[in-house]
Amino acid sequence: MQLMTNINLLLALTFSHGEYLESHFEFVGHVPIPVDADSVSKEVTISHCFSSCIQNSNCYSFDFCANRITETCYMYERNRTNVLWVDGGPCRRYKLRQLCEREFTKPCRCPDNRGGERCKYKYDCSGNLVSVTTSSYSYFKEFSNGKTKELYCDMITDGGRWIVFQMRSDGSVDFFRNWTEYREGFGNLNNFYIGNQALHEIVKEGNFELRIDLEDQTGELRYAKYSDFSLGGPENNYTLAVKGYTGNANDSFIQHNGRQFSTFDMDNDIYPDPAFNCADYYHGGWWYASCAQSNLNGLFGEKNHRGLLWYDWKGAFDSTMKSSKMMTRMKR
Repeated sequence: MQLMTNINLLLALTFSHGEYLESHFEFVGHVPIPVDADSVSKEVTISHCFSSCIQNSNCYSFDFCANRITETCYMYERNRTNVLWVDGGPCRRYKLRQLCEREFTKPCRCPDNRGGERCKYKYDCSGNLVSVTTSSYSYFKEFSNGKTKELYCDMITDGGRWIVFQMRSDGSVDFFRNWTEYREGFGNLNNFYIGNQALHEIVKEGNFELRIDLEDQTGELRYAKYSDFSLGGPENNYTLAVKGYTGNANDSFIQHNGRQFSTFDMDNDIYPDPAFNCADYYHGGWWYASCAQSNLNGLFGEKNHRGLLWYDWKGAFDSTMKSSKMMTRMKR
């Protein structure tokens, strides 16, 4: 009896996260009532279908069929390609998304029609399938100006595929740079800024998300993640567009949404006094408003507004960061 009670509680908790479970699936179309399913569950909700498929390591897709009498879930152990699609048919087919780089399911499922080869592959920063054991690496990419840059691909954090565009680990590289240097990029793979032009060219290729990893002076680690991230081009001074915060560092970036990039020699902030330059005052290059809740390109080691600021973590200008990493990846 106690076992059944625990199972029912687990199912109730799982079904309460129906929207979260649904995010792991892609609706692919309407189909007739199937006759060749690998398993069938009757008198169930669609949340049950999502949950059951996630928990069944053999499930790749399912059909959810509803009529006035009952609702039925038909599970498949392979992605079906020879399907008779019907406009407005009685059943809705859902396919499990690519999950090899996510930790929700154990074991995970790999791309379409790879069958039992689960968890042997994941995507890298160039969109190629690589071994699931692939570690973080550097690679080279050519940009529109004909220059080739060495980029760093984080394959470990949050499923990997992150193109790192800013890294602060010590004070060996000066980040108080002019407009041209921030446009072109500077530093090494331990301390660098990729450059606004390169970052713009990367994220304009599709829909990207953003993650910012932070370490405070005591060694505590937190992060801020944004579901939507883009950067305008030189014609609008690399305007930042960001939204959809999740994480545990609190949101110190949203104030900078819609702001143009500024440096000490290119004042694009919106401070009321036009003679006041936020980039000069905060000793960095950033998307300053009037002026900043964050300043991760500030002066390394400073414990005030000029340091690596992420104000909303602790609500204090003297609680600056020991390290930071900003990275982006295309949404799948």
